[in-house]
Amino acid sequence: MSCVDAYCRRLRIDERPIEPTIETLQLLTERHLQYIPFENISMHLVSEDDAPVVLEREKLLHKILTQQRGGCCLELNGAYAILLQELGYRVQFISCWVYAGAERGHASKKAKFRVQQTHFVLLVQPPNDDTVKYLVDVGLGEPPCHPLPYILNQETVTPDGMQSRIVEDPRGSWKDGSGRERKCHILEWFKNNGWEPRLQWDACDAVFDKDHIDVSSSLLCYQYVVPILTHPKSTFSRKLIVCLLNRNEKLSLSGWTLKRTSPRFVNSVITTESVESQDELKQILRDEYGMDISWLSDLTVNRSNDHHAGKIWDHL
Repeated sequence: MSCVDAYCRRLRIDERPIEPTIETLQLLTERHLQYIPFENISMHLVSEDDAPVVLEREKLLHKILTQQRGGCCLELNGAYAILLQELGYRVQFISCWVYAGAERGHASKKAKFRVQQTHFVLLVQPPNDDTVKYLVDVGLGEPPCHPLPYILNQETVTPDGMQSRIVEDPRGSWKDGSGRERKCHILEWFKNNGWEPRLQWDACDAVFDKDHIDVSSSLLCYQYVVPILTHPKSTFSRKLIVCLLNRNEKLSLSGWTLKRTSPRFVNSVITTESVESQDELKQILRDEYGMDISWLSDLTVNRSNDHHAGKIWDHL
């Protein structure tokens, strides 16, 4: 079975052929967030046989499409980029700094952008439309459910009710730790009655500088992020997280707590329930997240109980 066919089966898309249009990109992105969970289960297995993060093309597609699993940000955006490129879209990675506070594992209580670029989003363009580029992300904990037009200062409301905009960094140019001068764009969302930053990237990286980029090879360039994600003090290592979302509801498993948020943005109602056992947790993964748990014999959530884990992932 081809990558496209296997992906469409996972996303429950029956139409053929699939035309690489903006409408298709919207459908694929929304279905990806709805059916393929953001999760870090591999980092909470007793066995060391399961790689915590997979970036090699065939192993990654096997994990997402054959094993019917989810993954972390690099894995989800990486696999999605492979699909989009095979469908004919022009795709490029944009390395990002994530805006984070104490609740996201940041050492400082002051929210700010992380020092290293530990995330990337996709710059996507349909083959028959070179007028607008789109920002796509299926790997952040709560991204917009549709692609965002890459147009500065334009407010976009996606069908889930999320308000987003891309703006220039008000600081102008600045130098990073290596002395490289940066001039950035920032993705913001409207939250708590104001605009809050989410991601930041160098504006120079948000251009299509080649006719064809092999996204599989580009993905391997992010191998440097894996030790950061898997470090014992990292957010990912310290607490189990599994998250799915659609237009109306967000379902988050954070350690031993299952949380539903519906609707997601306007007059949200949040309900939580405690998970009492490993067996109940596996049942939730199967019934709520549609995951095959036949391979999941050595999952441990012990680190999620550690007091240092605190409120990590509770923002999802």
